[in-house]
Formats: sequence, C-alpha cells, structure tokens
Amino acid sequence: MQRTAVATDKRFVGMKQILKPENMSKDLYRWSKNSTNNAMHEKKLLRQEVKRLKAQFTEQELLRKSAMIWAEVEAKPQFRQAASVLLYWSLPGEVYTHDFIRRWHGEKNIILPVVDGDRLRLALFTCEQTLRRNAVMNLYEPQGCDDALQETVELAIVPGIAFDRSNHRLGRGRGYYDRLFPQLKSYNIGVCFDFQLFDAIPYDEYDVPMDEVVVQPVIHTT
Repeated sequence: MQRTAVATDKRFVGMKQILKPENMSKDLYRWSKNSTNNAMHEKKLLRQEVKRLKAQFTEQELLRKSAMIWAEVEAKPQFRQAASVLLYWSLPGEVYTHDFIRRWHGEKNIILPVVDGDRLRLALFTCEQTLRRNAVMNLYEPQGCDDALQETVELAIVPGIAFDRSNHRLGRGRGYYDRLFPQLKSYNIGVCFDFQLFDAIPYDEYDVPMDEVVVQPVIHTT
C-alpha cells in the first residue's frame, strides 16, 4: 500500500512548530543541529520537549484541537469506506477519542487494543460500561480479546508522542504498535496536535512508519 507523503499535504504549509530554535529547548536544539547521542537518548529528549510544549495548553484547548483532527479524519475516504476501525481509548493529553468512538461505534466496528504482556491484542468495543481499567498501564480496555479481529481491521488510527513529515512515529517506547502493525493489513493513520509534528524525528529500523499523519489544521490569526 502506498504511503501518503505528508510533506506535500497542504495542511502542513505554514506550520510554525517544526524544529525551529525559538520553539525548542537548548538540549533538543543541539540534537537537531549536530547530534552525537544515541537514538534512545534522542527519543528521550524529544519526549521531554513534547511534554513541555503540551503543558502550554489547557484541557479545553486540547479538546478543541482534537475535534478539528477528527473532522479531518471523517472526511477521508479511508475512514468513510472502512467497516472496521482500530482506535484507542485516549489517555489524558492524547488526541481525545471518547466522543468520536461514542459517535461512530453504532455505524462501524470499533476495535480497541488490549495490552497482554509485551504485545497488543484486539477486542471489539461494545459500550463504555464494559471497559475495564488496566492498573499497570493506567488505561481502559474492552473485554474479550479476539485474535481473528486482526484480519478485519481496514483502518488503524493511533496516537504518538511525535511524528515527522516522512510519517515516522515516536511512541512511548514500549514498541507495542510496532509489533502489532505487521500483523495487520490496514491503512495506518497517526493523529497528533500541531506541536507534535516535526521535520524529522529519531527512529530505528524497527519503528514502523505510518501511511499518513493527520494533524490539527493550523489556524492563522491576525
């Protein structure tokens, strides 16, 4: 399946938050200029930088940004045509999914990941009341994993700490999605806020790139 080139997407034209010195901490700027650190340390620095940037926004601001992202997703043919969609029950600070899942689960098969040891399994979302808290990962998951669901996923929409214009994804460092993606036959979309998109991010050979990244559109004000 051919990957979408994010660099040519009009939504990214004029973005201000793309690894520019005035927007970066000194440590991350040194990495972007001339890094001698290993990839693990580079990723750690970038996660810290995104956390700093995210702290500048209120919860309500992130909810408004999230709504703009889902409007973009809903307009995509891959979403309109998909009968089964892998999503995620968002954690605080991630692109918010709860309302989106509530809105669509009656029309599409909404599938959510379930952490099982060092891998992700899949379960069908039926209703919010059936979600159970995973105390180890501090997230909510559906019950009743079914490995056959891997064959049904047509579209996977996943979060990340950061993405770049070549569709590389930086996650939380456990590699769950990188191990899951090869088991799927889906079109894979990463979703992120504008401050999570960079020109380039550190990645390793086992980091699976997205087919496309959907970012909150930039609103220019005068």
